[in-house]
Amino acid sequence: MPFMWPLFTAALTPWFTYQLDRSLSTSGVATVERKGMEGLSALDGADASATAEVITAEYQLAMRLAVVVPYMNPILPGRVNGWKKGPFLNGFKQGFKMMAESPNDLGIAPYMLMAAGVVASWVGPVKFQPAPPHPPNTFPNGMFLPDRVCHTVTPGLPFPLTSMIQAAFTCGSASMIAPLLVSAFSAHLMTIGGVYNGMIPIAPPPMITAGPPVPWYGVM
Repeated sequence: MPFMWPLFTAALTPWFTYQLDRSLSTSGVATVERKGMEGLSALDGADASATAEVITAEYQLAMRLAVVVPYMNPILPGRVNGWKKGPFLNGFKQGFKMMAESPNDLGIAPYMLMAAGVVASWVGPVKFQPAPPHPPNTFPNGMFLPDRVCHTVTPGLPFPLTSMIQAAFTCGSASMIAPLLVSAFSAHLMTIGGVYNGMIPIAPPPMITAGPPVPWYGVM
């Protein structure tokens, strides 16, 4: 089963809607129109730290059943170990704080901080375990420690993640922020790469031998 994005959207859409309604009642329409959905009080806390916490927590929850994609054939490794919450959270906190402290539109700069945090959270090795057989011909290599059978090598790219996060927070609709963040995060996940260290069958059965690392590209 892939990332549980419906849970992410279901949790964040009410959050953003509430924050926008609160902003309109306290700051007026002008503030939101001037600074977009990311404007000062549209996000909870003076520096939107609460919103950063919520986004991070829901992302971490959604990834519990993530799969990797070798040969365009998704496999279910079981659970994700080694993903780093700190960089992800700090990236969003720093980006929101930068916007909250400026009376001007800062363009893409705050979103670069957010995207950098997302990428840094996947700096490896992020391990997927247990690693089941990858049909039809690859099995976990027992010569490797379990947490080294299936793991990341590259943490993905910050583009187009940066511009897609910006699009989410400047879309002008509270109900669209979470779905657009899902699109941004999903695009980034498909740029993450890694290897699956497996065994392959040889004749006559049931003989098997160590095979070359099977590359995979994409988490979903």
